[in-house]
Amino acid sequence: MVVLDIWADWCGPCKKCAPDFEELARSHKANGTGVKFAKVIVEQFMEWTGMDVSSVPVFMFFYNGKKVSEVYGYQKVNGVWEGIAHINRMINSKN
Repeated sequence: MVVLDIWADWCGPCKKCAPDFEELARSHKANGTGVKFAKVIVEQFMEWTGMDVSSVPVFMFFYNGKKVSEVYGYQKVNGVWEGIAHINRMINSKN
């Protein structure tokens, strides 16, 4: 699973949730969960993918190369954790 934080440098809520996202990424890396985290500037994301983003921040969740979920707006760690848990439930229900 990959969790993308799509953000903008002019976005106050993006800056506010950045430390929580970075801590979550460090925690998952340290625990070896296999979940990868990345941050992408919104303009670059839209250019590279051709996907529109209506507001930032947005957290997009990808599994096997496909977007499976997204969460818009300022999120504390709990919001991103809930997204990861939701994807894990989806994956486990298919197995």
